[in-house]
Amino acid sequence: LAMLSGRYGTLPQLPSSIGMEAVGRVSVCGASVKNIHVGDRVVVLANHNWSQRRKVAAAAVHKVPESADVKQMAMLKVNPATAYLLLTRCTAPVEGDWIIQNAPLSSVGRCVIQIAKQMRLHTINIVRRAVVTSPLRTDPTLRNASERLSVMSRSNLLSMPLPAPRRSDLRNA
Repeated sequence: LAMLSGRYGTLPQLPSSIGMEAVGRVSVCGASVKNIHVGDRVVVLANHNWSQRRKVAAAAVHKVPESADVKQMAMLKVNPATAYLLLTRCTAPVEGDWIIQNAPLSSVGRCVIQIAKQMRLHTINIVRRAVVTSPLRTDPTLRNASERLSVMSRSNLLSMPLPAPRRSDLRNA
């Protein structure tokens, strides 16, 4: 929506497709293309990717392993970078700080948890329904990364116990 309204990058010339994420198989290669072959699985580094077929320059694709998870490859160029920017440009956390996020099971949310762990940040992850908490507890890429998991409802919204801050200077509060 931000792209179509002109608030993300540039306003596309219509008609246009949307979408940053893309993974696919090469169906045709130009004669001068040497390192990409028909049948290769690739991620597409261009924009406007939500389509059945795309014609892009060879420089706009990157070959990925056949064994790689298609969903992970599709989101590779966008979601980890978005999570990193959220943790480094929107705030300036230091080791030991706490990050609170909702929607931790989205692709960006999962990346926030993993990157925060590498940055030695603590996470509080808020979900709306207890039934969806299983991935945060069982996913091997998230195990022990999500330190606090809270299910928000009307009854516990105001009474949820949060860890006490370590410093008196709460930045960005």
